Amino acid sequence: MTEITSKIKILIVVPILLLALATFRDYEEELMINQLEEGKYQPQETGIEKEILEQECSERKVRLGKKGEFEIVPLLSYPGSGNTWTRILLEDATGIYTGSIYSDGSLARGGFKGEGTNPLSGMTMIVKSHFPSNEEVMDRAKALIFVVRNPYDAIIAEFKRRRGHGHTSVVEEDIFKSKPWFENAPRWLQGWGNLARNVTEIARSRNLPLHVYSFERLKENATYEMEKVLNFLDDGIGWTPDDREMRIKCLSELQKAAVSFKREKVPPSFEYYTKEMIEIGDKTIRDVHEVLLEAGFDVFDIEEYFRS
Repeated sequence: MTEITSKIKILIVVPILLLALATFRDYEEELMINQLEEGKYQPQETGIEKEILEQECSERKVRLGKKGEFEIVPLLSYPGSGNTWTRILLEDATGIYTGSIYSDGSLARGGFKGEGTNPLSGMTMIVKSHFPSNEEVMDRAKALIFVVRNPYDAIIAEFKRRRGHGHTSVVEEDIFKSKPWFENAPRWLQGWGNLARNVTEIARSRNLPLHVYSFERLKENATYEMEKVLNFLDDGIGWTPDDREMRIKCLSELQKAAVSFKREKVPPSFEYYTKEMIEIGDKTIRDVHEVLLEAGFDVFDIEEYFRS
């Protein structure tokens, strides 16, 4: 029975991970060229090495820690910024389940075993908290991770989630002609900017190590971005997984395998944002870009974020 249950888990988890990585590009050739130029290129694995790699990556190896085992690193992001998907990647890269201040039952039932734990217990290290609102978690924080996504895309995604009542719901476009959309979208765009300013100020005033990356660059090259997260955790709180090299290799293999699962994005049939909303959004994007640059982070192309 245990063997059957394990196989069922693999059949469920692996497709989910592949679909979660479905929008990635294959960057292997570019990476090889860069390594050749730097004199760091290493040949591909032999047949035996590749077989070992496939065996190591066939089962997801993620665990909860013992009470008090880990420091707390809040994972901050505006709602709709791909936080749930990011957590899957972080769990695969670190081998530790992520926690949350929200205790979302649907996510807990979906395999996020850290979702129902006390975020202060130390059983998880990276703790989801869209906003730095939980004072106990922020007071215990030893470092911060901040995920940025184009606010126009993030707000659309979050509004769809709210109206569909789930993380993967499908809703009709008519919701973007509704009163709640017109009344709240301008405020949400400004809120996206306020969050970025708050996070950088908290990190500065409390002298906390801060790592910022964008959802868009994560889609382009998840393995590279996760390597940077592991470097940050090592430098910031002195933690690194024992099997770091193998985890990065497995993540890279999943990324390459996911290329064949790429899904086409269906464009909207009309512009959801009014001219006034876009003026607010573009100004906020410009301000946040400057704030992040001042903090030492150049994580998105401002022209690609603009709606106008």
